[in-house]
Amino acid sequence: PIFYRLFLFPGESAQNEATSYHQKHMIMTLLASFLYSAHLPERLAPGRFDYIGHSHQLFHVCVILATHMQMEAILLDKTLRKEWLLATSKPFSFSQIAGAILLCIIFSLSNIIYFSAALYRIPKPELHKKET
Repeated sequence: PIFYRLFLFPGESAQNEATSYHQKHMIMTLLASFLYSAHLPERLAPGRFDYIGHSHQLFHVCVILATHMQMEAILLDKTLRKEWLLATSKPFSFSQIAGAILLCIIFSLSNIIYFSAALYRIPKPELHKKET
């Protein structure tokens, strides 16, 4: 929804104070994934970033900053778009909420059953037999 709002539907609703936070969130997320997958900067200077500045540490810093930007954007969106959302959205009915909860329960139980059954299909390791 955010990509759609910011890039495919650039209108008045997309251009507000929260837009810059959404963009910063996306940039920090992309930077985090790039630094971690490229193993920068330790690839450029092996051994120099073993304790401070390792890509995994930079990944965590970028993800924390991205989460902060995302939360700020959500709070601003909630504040700035509250009247519009209340005017254009109708509340969910009880059956819609119950259906969503039921789907989540069915999906969760099917995952539990599938992966539990997969555990029983794993061959048991042979125990080392003592030779006499």
